Amino acid sequence: MPLLWRPLGLVLGSLCQLLLLLSPARGHTPDDAPPDNRTELRILYITSFGGEYNSSGSIPAVEIAMEQINNSSDILEDYRLVYEVGDSQCDATVARREFFNRILRGEPKIALVGAGCSVATESVAEVSQFWNITHMSYASSTSSLNSRALFPNFWRTYPSEDNLAKAVMVLVQQYGWQQLKIITQDESLFTASSELLMSGLMEAGVFVDQNGTTLFHSDAAMADAEDLFSPEIRVYFLNMYSLHARRILCAAAKAAPTDERYYPSYVWITLGWYPEQWWTQDVASDTTVNCTDADFEPLLKRTLAIQQFPTAEDPTGPTNVSLTAEEFSREYEQRLNDSGFGFEVTGAHAYDAIWALAFALDRALPLLSESNLTLESFDYSTTAASISSAVQQQLSSLTSESAFTGVTGPLNFNENGTRTASQPRVLQYRDGSRTNLCGESGPTPLERVRIGTVNAEGVFNYTACDDNDTTWPAGIPSDGTPDELVGSLHPALFIAYSVLTSLGILFAIFCLFFNIIFKKRKIVRLTSPNLNFAIIAGAIMLYASVYFFVIPSTNELTVTIFCQARSWLQTMGYFLCFGIILAKMWRVYYIFHNPSPKKKRNPPKDWHLLLGAVVMTLVSAIVLICVAIFDDYTAKRVADKEKDSTRNADRLLVNYFILNCDGENSIIWIIFLYGYIVVTQIVAVILAFRTRKVKIKALNDAKYITMTIYFTTVILTVMVIGAITLQDYINADAGVFGGGIMVFTTAVLVLIFIPKMVVLYKDPRGEKIFDRSYSQSHPTFSETMTDAERERLVELEKHCKNLERRLSKYEHVEPLKSFNRVRKLSSSLDMTTNLTYSLSTSKQGLTAQNPMTSLGGISLGGNSLGGTPLVGPSVVETSLGAPSAVIVNTDSDANSDEFRESPKREETPPAVPEETNA
Repeated sequence: MPLLWRPLGLVLGSLCQLLLLLSPARGHTPDDAPPDNRTELRILYITSFGGEYNSSGSIPAVEIAMEQINNSSDILEDYRLVYEVGDSQCDATVARREFFNRILRGEPKIALVGAGCSVATESVAEVSQFWNITHMSYASSTSSLNSRALFPNFWRTYPSEDNLAKAVMVLVQQYGWQQLKIITQDESLFTASSELLMSGLMEAGVFVDQNGTTLFHSDAAMADAEDLFSPEIRVYFLNMYSLHARRILCAAAKAAPTDERYYPSYVWITLGWYPEQWWTQDVASDTTVNCTDADFEPLLKRTLAIQQFPTAEDPTGPTNVSLTAEEFSREYEQRLNDSGFGFEVTGAHAYDAIWALAFALDRALPLLSESNLTLESFDYSTTAASISSAVQQQLSSLTSESAFTGVTGPLNFNENGTRTASQPRVLQYRDGSRTNLCGESGPTPLERVRIGTVNAEGVFNYTACDDNDTTWPAGIPSDGTPDELVGSLHPALFIAYSVLTSLGILFAIFCLFFNIIFKKRKIVRLTSPNLNFAIIAGAIMLYASVYFFVIPSTNELTVTIFCQARSWLQTMGYFLCFGIILAKMWRVYYIFHNPSPKKKRNPPKDWHLLLGAVVMTLVSAIVLICVAIFDDYTAKRVADKEKDSTRNADRLLVNYFILNCDGENSIIWIIFLYGYIVVTQIVAVILAFRTRKVKIKALNDAKYITMTIYFTTVILTVMVIGAITLQDYINADAGVFGGGIMVFTTAVLVLIFIPKMVVLYKDPRGEKIFDRSYSQSHPTFSETMTDAERERLVELEKHCKNLERRLSKYEHVEPLKSFNRVRKLSSSLDMTTNLTYSLSTSKQGLTAQNPMTSLGGISLGGNSLGGTPLVGPSVVETSLGAPSAVIVNTDSDANSDEFRESPKREETPPAVPEETNA
């Protein structure tokens, strides 16, 4: 209807409503028709002429149905249907009062149709059962009416709102929306469907927070509507009557231009059963809405509407009523133009409701005749229950799609009396600015256009003339979900750390070549060069792990692989590198702390130390395997705390994330691994302290090891703190952790290899293995020897030969080739007066003790009394009372495993008298 004629139509409609209400009963009888002597069956028809929803436009459809039924000889041949009209005003109290007034006045009504909207219908259905009236609804969809226990006599030709909620969920999934704002009017019609929609959306994985649904009270003013909007949600479902939908949209329109809440920035979803041009209807009567049509149109363009509107698949196909769907549409439109009523989307459902009642009444006649009952005998009391039961039994028989077909398609009811077959339509508000795939331009002015349906399988199908491009010319609108940008390391950090790590690996390779080339030199050989290979291998693994820290990636699988790789490289590299250092420290401690002949004969070999380091490494490997099996240690998105959220060109929030590897029990594994590392650090500190007085440079790494432990302890402490506190700061975390690994690894290599490189530079032969400070403070005996002492030394050599000859009587002892051989083994060998004293005492007690032991612990290169080769170092004391040297047998290449020290005597021994017998 043109907008210029709309005021006139409203006046005519109001006059018609007044006449209908004053008329006691209506039916259609032509003026020139003969008198109708058929029995009248009265039906109470309650609709809504105002209030929140006006459904009075269905009256012409009811009149069409009754005319055709009364004029048909195939149904209710002896009866004539008439109806009384009541006005519920779409209000529960008014509807119930209207029901009582009509039931208690006039003749009995065999059936009730109405009451215009869900709120009114629910109120009337609660009491209509007490009058045994069959209640049929055509425009009530609230899911609360599904209860057969509460509403035993209730039926409806309009589907439940449950189907509408499912259609909204399908639409949300169709366009990939992940969040939805539901603004619901505080009425049972809407709250029940909103609850169902909320639960369905959550099951479907759509984000709905605790404020996802907002109740909009019926008496709320437009000023309150602004509080219903969420700043970060762009898709809104208005689950309410059109009066309140206008208020919401008006508040949204007033927000422009600061926040343009219309497509393509926003999208609105409304109910499809609103009247035509609903946003302009009754504007003058609603003082809370001060928006013009021009204010509404930008918001309504591309707005979606979901309509539960069952319709015949073939508009021209056969039906069980007098008209096809197409014929009804033409007739209904003509009646609307003649009567002045506005279009009602449920008009076809009202038409089918009258036909369904007539169909059930007609089929109940044989059953009633068996009980000597007739339809006209219905009286609310004695016969009402039996007649109503027979009618409803026939309605229940409409369970198959072929039982009854109306203009809205096959009509069948479920066990609750609700129509089951439904394919909700999806409509869109369009104007003539664009054409569809069929070349059709949109309507002028703004109107709803059908773009698709949701089938019984829950699949949305576009019509032949529409698709995503015609529906959303500027693209599918965003649901307001903040954009998530996954960040990676800063390029400068990646470049810097990659270069430093590469240099570190080159330095480790340099140390490897140094170890290979100079492994035969004494100063290198004494440090077990074979074990140094393991240290270098561990260092290279630690360096390589830094690459997996700083290589940028935003792929979750790639980052997960990087996390696993660096965890294994870090852990294996650390325990392989530091485990060897710890094992070497332990060997020095084992030999030089409380030495004994047994320790001297069987010192720990290199493979013993390597085995210990491997065991330590395997323990950490077992931990990592447990993490991989029992914990979900994968890359997960976490907020990047280094960047604040921003907004893009579409004013959408942009949140920044990073990929951080984590698991449910990560803190437990971190505590265990770092606790294990702390224990090794503490043990290393203790061993370094206990071996701090060893005087051989090649063996006395205690100073450098202590420095290494100091660095590594500080670095590991920083790394542990960083692993816990900086994991959400990608650049800081990589900088601290990667830098710590490089510093730790470099410190180990520098402190282990650089001092030896310096010594070899100063002493290319690598034979000066004693501390310079020690040799300066302890002059050798040869440097201070007098002529008399040299003569004495010759006598001692002779005496040694005599001792060997005497010992040979008890056990074969290889003759002493030359005492000078002992002196040649080390330039720092010093003989003291204690040696004279030892020889003297051993001569006196030769049969009571081990002669070799009594010689001050000197091994002369032969065999001990027990037959075990005595190779390795011995200590003799100078006249100053300090240990003179550790003598190392150079005849074997395995001497790096065979160093030892005799017990030291810190105090100066008493002077031996000169007359002591040599």
